[in-house]
Amino acid sequence: MIDRTCHSDDFEIWYERRYFGKCFRGKEVSYVKKKPLAMCIDNRTVILPTIKPCPCSIEDFNCKPNYYHEDVLCVMDPFRNFTESNKICRDGGKPLIRWNGYDNSLHRFQKLDTELCIPRSIGIDKFSKYADYCISNST
Repeated sequence: MIDRTCHSDDFEIWYERRYFGKCFRGKEVSYVKKKPLAMCIDNRTVILPTIKPCPCSIEDFNCKPNYYHEDVLCVMDPFRNFTESNKICRDGGKPLIRWNGYDNSLHRFQKLDTELCIPRSIGIDKFSKYADYCISNST
């Protein structure tokens, strides 16, 4: 029978994981949990997360309709009856087609920390001939 109450060295920090790192939608969330081999009684009644701000990554953003997440990128769904027109860059640069699947509107379906996950504000209509993301040719 175990009658020892857990001490601080019986616990470890556990982070909610993401594909890359620990940041999820602008927040790094961690919990203190009992180590698997700790032989003690955890008498905590409330377990609250520790939340720290962190920068968002591309995987925090939604894909546009007709796209889906694959290898951390939004990829056009080949089974949908949808063809995206060839896009060009305003400055004549190279369009980053693999990035055009991201929804850069104001996150309708997920709540992101507006201090850390601000979508870029663009006035481009979704049927525009211009690519959302480009690499400039200028040096």
